[in-house]
Amino acid sequence: MAGFKKGTDGSLFNAYDTMNESFKLLEDAITGLGVNTEEKNFIKIGVNTDAQNWYLEDTKNYEWDGAKNQFTTD
Repeated sequence: MAGFKKGTDGSLFNAYDTMNESFKLLEDAITGLGVNTEEKNFIKIGVNTDAQNWYLEDTKNYEWDGAKNQFTTD
């Protein structure tokens, strides 16, 4: 839970500066369990995002982790 803060609605949100830091925390936690092997991944992470929240109408881009990381629909 170190990488996340609890919202008032009970949800968890990123407490790190970037999303990649949070994903790295999750990846390290899964690796630390030692259950995934070269042959079979028993634990996987899925991400469900609401892309509209990151869409910038004025630039017609999506912004991920700050203004320096903007992406087109391509």
